[in-house]
Parts: sequence; C-alpha cells; structure tokens
Amino acid sequence: MRIITSTALLAATLEQCPGQWLDAAPNPKTRQKLAAAPFAATLHGQVGKQSGNLIFSPASISMALAMTREGASGKTAAEMDGVLGAAAGADARALAKSLTGKPAKAQPGGATGPEISIANRLYGDAATPFLPRFLDLTRTAYNAPLEAVDFRKNAEAARVAINAWVASQTRDRIKDLLAPGIVTSLTRLVLVNAIYLRAQWETPFEARNTRAAAFTIEGTKAPKQIATMNGEVPARVGEHGGARTLDLPYRAGAEGPRLGMLIVMPKSVSLSAIEKTYTREGLAGFLADTKGQADVNVALPKFKIGTELDLGESLKALGMKRAFVEGEAEFGGMTSAAKLFISKVVHKAWIAVDESGTEAAAATAVVMNGQAARMPNKPVDFKVDRSFAFFVHDEKGNVLFAGRVLDPSAS
Repeated sequence: MRIITSTALLAATLEQCPGQWLDAAPNPKTRQKLAAAPFAATLHGQVGKQSGNLIFSPASISMALAMTREGASGKTAAEMDGVLGAAAGADARALAKSLTGKPAKAQPGGATGPEISIANRLYGDAATPFLPRFLDLTRTAYNAPLEAVDFRKNAEAARVAINAWVASQTRDRIKDLLAPGIVTSLTRLVLVNAIYLRAQWETPFEARNTRAAAFTIEGTKAPKQIATMNGEVPARVGEHGGARTLDLPYRAGAEGPRLGMLIVMPKSVSLSAIEKTYTREGLAGFLADTKGQADVNVALPKFKIGTELDLGESLKALGMKRAFVEGEAEFGGMTSAAKLFISKVVHKAWIAVDESGTEAAAATAVVMNGQAARMPNKPVDFKVDRSFAFFVHDEKGNVLFAGRVLDPSAS
C-alpha cells in the first residue's frame, strides 16, 4: 500500500522593486512568544471546522511552508514562526531525513517494511534572478534543485509540467493540483515537495473476514451497514480525553521509521470534543495513554476519502497574516527583483484503508503573487462502530496524515 504526499508552492509578483536579503531569524523575545501547540494540531482546529469526512497531510503542508519560510524576513518571518514554530525548517529537514532510508527489504511471506522517498523541486521563472543564498539553502537542505520555466510567456505549459511532476510522484492519485488560472504570467516561483510511502499492516486483515457491520454516524440515530474488517492483531490500546484509542502498527523494515495509525473513537464525549482536545494538546497525550500492548480483536471499517482545502483563511486565522498582504509581505530572501506575497494556499488529500494497509495522497499549493507493559493474554475487543478520528504517525509522534471518518461509505 502507498502513502504519498506532494506539496507545491507557487510564487508570483505584481510589482517589480529592488530588495535585499534580510536576516530571517526572529529575535529572542519573538521566539519566547511562539505558539507552544504543534502546528499539525492547531491547523486541525481550523480545517476541522468543515463538516463530513476529512483527510489532510500536516507533514506536506509543514514542508511547503518551511521552505517558504526560508525566504521570509522581518515581521512576515516572525508571524510564520509563531504559527509553524521557530524550528520549522530544522524540524522539516529532520522529518525528511528520518523518513528517507534504504529501500525496504522483503521479509518472510513477501511482505516488506515501509518504502519511503521524498522529493523536492523548485520551478522558477527563467527571467527572475533568485538569490544564491536561497537557492543554495533549498538545494542543500531540502534537496530541491531549480528548474527554469517561462511563466511570463507560457504559464499554462509551466502549470501542466508541474501537475505532471506531482502526478508522477503521487502515482496519479493527485491530478491537476494546480487548476487553470492559478499559474499566471505573474507567477515567479513554484516549490514542490512529494513524499512516497508504501506501507502494510504489521498484521494484515483477512479479506474473507470482512463483512457488513453496524456503524453509527455522529449526529444520526439509525446505524448504517458498512464493510468492516475483522481480525486479531497485536496493537496498543488505551483511553484519553473521553475516547478509546487504538494504535495499529505498520510493518517495519530492518531500517527506517516505525509507523502506525492511531484510531481515536468517542467513548464519553463527542467526536468534535475529541478533535478540540487534539487541537489543544497535540498527539502526545493520546499516544502516551495508548500504552497497553495487547492482542486486540479489531473491527475496523474500510474507507476511502478525499478532501480539497483552501488553507489561506485558516493560516491567517492562526496568525500568518502579513505573508498574504501585497506590498507588506517580506519574501526578499527569495529574490531581490520582485516583491512576493501569498495569494492562495490549496491542499488536496486522499486516503484508502483496506485489509492490507493504507494508501494515501496529498498535495498542497501555496500560491504567491508578485516500550509498554504487557496486558493480560485475553484479547481485548476494539470495535470501531461509530465516527472516529485517525492519525498516521511516526514513532516520534510526527503526524503524516490526519483526519476524521464520519461516514466510511462516503468518499
């Protein structure tokens, strides 16, 4: 199974003006004021306001914005640090390094550990001189080479090329990331990130045990019959914030990260209350209380969902405002020949969960203009029979994908 994410950042200019590189590091006082809540959690609090099923990739969005931050300065940089965290760039680079390793080796039975690759690329306007410091940093720190394109005279061809790259990196799960009209003659730079992951459950579910079962959608009374996987698997279980938690591990290779999917299901509170707790606390509390290793009789619905988000207003609500203001945004660290600002941030994500594992894809476009104690041997029952939240994470608690399944039958 595959988990893929891709991220694109578009930059454009509406105004030609002189500029210079400014020290992008915020002063100590600014650092002390930075938000303590993880960006993945605070962003969830914003995008989670929409109704229905939800899937998005905090890792993808963080990577794109971290690269953007490398070219920011002044108040713009300070606001971005306040939202992303002062160590956003270092964190993004560390995450990319931890997720990238040697190809997974086949294990007995033909199963393999996760296979992960991360790719970054910059598409820059051929006639715009980008600062060597910015290009060197993105190339060496993010392994993002620059490819020159002609945005001024053939923006559509550039858009098609970028979309083709994204599609190839996501195995065609994310197509047409950039809709017509997003890339224009004013576009000056596109930064693209793609993450590819193939992962299988540590203990796959048997397809013959998948059968219809009652599932209650939050806000409704009559249960719905949903195709549900069944199996006894080793996993961690627990409770936190009025919810039951189940952490299902993916198969791990000899090298590389250990990944899992944390299922958070309401017990004494609503799903929205659970999401609010996550927004305040992040994933750490949920994972810390999911420490009971056990053999678990799991019943988990199969699901396949997709989401498209416009993240601009969400980021502004979190405090990243100046970056979107023409004439005030400070991205002089990218180029001294154009004054850039963010005009739109678009994100697409998709995930499918079945008996063998998980496949997911996500894409983000930022448009800029101008061990634990063993539980008793008796298996524990964990029946996911109502709307729930989920988080695909690594062993350090980094959230690669997050979302909610209100109705597993709705794609």
